[in-house]
Parts: sequence; structure tokens; C-alpha cells
Amino acid sequence: MFRKNKHLFLILTFSSLVAVLFVGGWLLLLGLLSPAAGDEGDESATAFSAQPALEVILQRHYVCGEMLEERRVSHLSPDVVRRQYVDWEVAEQTANRLVLSKQMDDLAPQCKANGFFGITDEGLMTLFYGPPEEGHVIRTFYQLDVERLETSLPQHVAQQLRDGIRVSTVQEFHSVLSTYAEFIREAG
Repeated sequence: MFRKNKHLFLILTFSSLVAVLFVGGWLLLLGLLSPAAGDEGDESATAFSAQPALEVILQRHYVCGEMLEERRVSHLSPDVVRRQYVDWEVAEQTANRLVLSKQMDDLAPQCKANGFFGITDEGLMTLFYGPPEEGHVIRTFYQLDVERLETSLPQHVAQQLRDGIRVSTVQEFHSVLSTYAEFIREAG
């Protein structure tokens, strides 16, 4: 009998503790309960106090020219959010909006998945989404001296650029750009 009551006591105690933690967590999350406020500079008190909604926009700028945005809503102060993203630059800040920007030394996911270097009919070195004949330009880099390129390189290499050179890593991206950079058309 004593053992049965002991198990019942433990189960009830544990259940009560879980219920209190669950309700307290929701109250903190909803901002109805805040920790005891210490000094005004206390970051934890600032982080948990009821803040108006702050729209946080994270902009990632990739080497291929693409920019991806991620939008979030935060109830933290802008100062606390900025400390969470130390290596990001503040692009814009208002009372209810914070835009953070970061240069990524990588290709954007869509460039990795389907990026092709090619040349346009005008002789522009261009990064395409898909093969060049589909015409979906992501970014144009420089004007090529097509005549010099075609006379300096084997025909199949020049044709490879017209057909599209697939790139899926940032290393391949930089390699293709540097390979054809010697054929940049001089102004004038």
C-alpha cells in the first residue's frame, strides 16, 4: 500500500511541476509575465519585456547577383536583434522595421541548381538561369571581344561558352569569370 501511494505522490508532483512550467512558459512567450526588472540596462529584462512587433528582414546578397530575403517578426528590441546578427550590416531601421544585410561569399541556391555562364548576341559575358538559349539572365558581367576570343581559343571552347558553361560552386564561378576576363573589350 505504501509503495502504491508513493508512486501516486511522485506522479502527481511531477505532473504539477510540468503544468506550472508549461503555463509559465506560455505566459512569458505571450508577454503577460516578465522577469523581475533589475536596472534599466539589464538585457534580459529588455529581451523579455513586451515590445511592439518588429519586422526583421534578413537580406543575403550572393556573388552571382541574386539577393534572397527572409522575413521574421520579433518582439525583441532592435538592439537585441542587432546583437544576435553581429556580422550583418544595418541597411534600414525604423521604429517597427529592421533590415539587415549580409554579403555571402557563395552562389545563391538557384544559381547552384541551374547557373550557366554564356555569351549574349551582343557579346556580353552573362550568368543565366538555365542554358543561354532560354534567355533567363541573372547578371551581366562585361563586354567580351568576341572576335579576339574566337581567334585565340579553339573553336570548341568558344562554342562551349555559346552553349553555356554550367557552374554549381563559387570556385567554378570565379574560375570561369577569370578565364574569360582576358577577352574583355577595351573601351574606345
